Parts: sequence; structure tokens; C-alpha cells
Amino acid sequence: MNNQPDHCSPLVRALRPSEYRDAVDLFQSAMHAPLVTDDQWPLLARTIAPREAFGVFMGAQLAGICQAIPTRLTVPGGGTVRASAIGRFAMRPDHTRKGAGTALMATYLGTTTAPVIILRASEGGIYRHFGFGVSTSAGNVVVNRHQAVLTADVADAGRVRMMPAQDAGPLTSDVYRRTPRRPGMVDRADYFDDLLRFEAQTSPSPLWVAVHTGPGGNDGFALYLVRETSRIGETPRTVLTVADMHYHTADAWTGLWRYLLGVDLVDEISLLQRPSDEPTAWLFTDPRSCRLQTDSDETWLRITDVATALTARTMVGDEPLVAEISDALLPRNSGRYSLSARGTHRTSLPAQLSLDISTLASLYLGRIRPSALAAVGRITVHAGGETLEIADRLFSAPSPPWCGTGV
Repeated sequence: MNNQPDHCSPLVRALRPSEYRDAVDLFQSAMHAPLVTDDQWPLLARTIAPREAFGVFMGAQLAGICQAIPTRLTVPGGGTVRASAIGRFAMRPDHTRKGAGTALMATYLGTTTAPVIILRASEGGIYRHFGFGVSTSAGNVVVNRHQAVLTADVADAGRVRMMPAQDAGPLTSDVYRRTPRRPGMVDRADYFDDLLRFEAQTSPSPLWVAVHTGPGGNDGFALYLVRETSRIGETPRTVLTVADMHYHTADAWTGLWRYLLGVDLVDEISLLQRPSDEPTAWLFTDPRSCRLQTDSDETWLRITDVATALTARTMVGDEPLVAEISDALLPRNSGRYSLSARGTHRTSLPAQLSLDISTLASLYLGRIRPSALAAVGRITVHAGGETLEIADRLFSAPSPPWCGTGV
């Protein structure tokens, strides 16, 4: 029972090591997941970066947590920018809508030195208020295994072996490190191996990893589980669900698919959170055996240092553009910026368009064109002519951004 008075003001501070387990338990509870056991805690304890763990207190009660890890984010042009990935942000249900969550996030945004922050949102209506915008998208792919037949054109090269997920952490981390990057991808933290072991221990069904080996060594993997699912009025189905899949080459990708289709006693193969341009349906003689579910938001992004973040990514085109950025939570970001392929800097020139920081976040990795957001009122154009055409070129990217890591 919470006996703290309702009039307590929220206090935000860095968490002490002795408070880490309570913080993780708070997060587990908020996600309706079991609390951490004594056996599991040594694994999860290593997932906390001391300088990136904050709590908000109402009196003596820990009311919410914000825990992130330092990483690097790949941006258009192939470069990277220093980033913070928030993996745990949650409030106790008896302390919501009291200003504590806003105080926690505002303090974290003002404290972090990373120019970019990313997270995955449990609820889509919350984070724009904090200046976040949807920056990458992904969709689930569902394949009818009984109907799916690979075309004769699909290569059959290399070999695939399976291994328990709890033993596969170092191998999958090595494959991921050598995987070609696209905008939106992040460096995986050293603790990712520990997190995989934790997932293997707590999974409702055994977790397996299929590893593809080509001429140059291990070059692809798929993390999966198999379980029976049923809905009222429907015949139970056995579904193989792929939760994580990365590869270096087309041969590795098709080799993993050949393996997945060969797993017996499976009715359906479901791949979670795949990039929109992955041509899965083209693998099969009947494209209708593969369904791509509607793309949805994958990661949300927040820019805390406009000039540093925009200079890190490649801008396309020869013509500069002056944009006025507004940022209510971090006023230091607000102002006019000259954007061009040569870099980004503050300017006193008249603005050609204006937008808020959350809109800039959605443009940053190239997920959507400025002209599309102008059409729905998210960008105001002050100068006519080719302003939006110039903006579309500046923020273009060679491929749809995708993260592929559960940050």
C-alpha cells in the first residue's frame, strides 16, 4: 500500500547501485512481466549503464525509471552519431498522471550528452510530447509453410546448423557486428549476450538460433521459437516465430529461409519487425504464400543537439535551406539553422520553412519526405518556389531506415 501523500513533488536523480534491482522490478511490473528471480538478476544487473540510470521519487517511493545505454546510430551516408538508447522507461501505475513521468524524461533529456536518443514506444501517443518522432518502421512477415515453395532461382549455398540460444550470444554478436549497416541500425551493447541468455531462460518455448556459414565463415543467423497458437473457433496452428535475423549476403538470407521452411511440424512462419524493402515474397513460386503486415513504428528518435546530429548525416544536393526549429523542452535547440551538404550551423537568415523538434526527428533518418509532412500541416513553408523539393533532396536516404534491434 502506498502511504505517500499526494502532494509530494517528484524528485529525479541518478539511481544508486543498491536501487537497480527495484528499478528493473518496477519495469517488469509495468510491462506485466514476472519479477526477476535471484538466479536471473546477475544477468540483468549487467544490462544497466550506471551513468544512464535515473529514477523519479515521490517521497521515499520509487515511482518511475529511465534507463538507457550508450551506443552509436548509423545515419544516411554511412556515418554514425553518438546516441543513447532508452531500453527501460516506466512508471508505477499508482503514480501516473501526476507529473512524475514528465519530470523524469525532461531531466534525462537535459542531462544526457548524447545528441540523439532512441527508444521503442509501448504506447504511440506519449512520446511526441517529449519531442520524439517516429524514425524507423518495420512490418511482420507471415508465410504459409504448406503453401510456400522456393523458386528454382533461389541459391542453395553454404550450410545451416542450429544451436540453443543460451549458447549463441557471442556468435550472434559477431555476425551482427559484421553485418552491413543501414540508417537506423545501432551498435549492440556488450551485454546483449547476457540479455539473450535471459530471454532463453524465460522464454515460454525453447529458443533456438539457426546459423548460416558461407565461404568466409558465419554470415547470418535467425533467432526463433516454435509454439502452438489457437484462437476461439479456429484450428490450433504451430507457428515458428523469428524474433531476430541478420545476414551479410543474399546466400546467407536464402540459406536461412531454406532452413526455416524445412523445420517439420510447422504450419506458419512469422518474422517480426522486418524492413519494408526485404523482398521475401519474391522467394516463392506463389507470392500469396507470404503476407507482409502493415508497417508500423519501430523506433522513435529525439534530437538533443540539432547541429551535431544533422552534421553527422549526409545531406543531398547543392542548395542550402534555412529551417526554423522549435523545441519547447530544450530551448537551446530552438532557432534558425542553415542546412546543406557542407554541414549545419545556426544562421540569422530568414527561415524558408519551420517545424518542431519531433517533426525533425521523423525526417532525420529519411523515413518520410518533408513534402509529405508539410501536406499534413507538420511543416510550415514560408518561401515558395522549390523549397519543399530542396528539403526532400536534403533529407533523402538510399534505403528505408530500419533498426532491427530491440533497444
